[in-house]
Amino acid sequence: LFGAGARVYVSRRVSIGPEVQYMVGPGSDRDLILTGNVIFDVLGPTAAKPRRTTPYLVAGGGLFRHTQRFFSGTSTSTEGAFTVGAGVRTW
Repeated sequence: LFGAGARVYVSRRVSIGPEVQYMVGPGSDRDLILTGNVIFDVLGPTAAKPRRTTPYLVAGGGLFRHTQRFFSGTSTSTEGAFTVGAGVRTW
């Protein structure tokens, strides 16, 4: 699994940004996920600095693409995707 994301804050606790994930295996199985996310920091920054540890909520939508080779050729499908979850970011 390879992945990356970015954030641009639109307010003190809300940010938006893209995320990409690329998964390999087993065999010829390949998956690509592209989403646009909205992230809400549960705790706001203190004294104009981010907190050392911040819990957050995330929601987003985008595309999921699956590719796999078979004896008869390559099969590819593309569908809508969504993500919802929570996490903790620590510096």
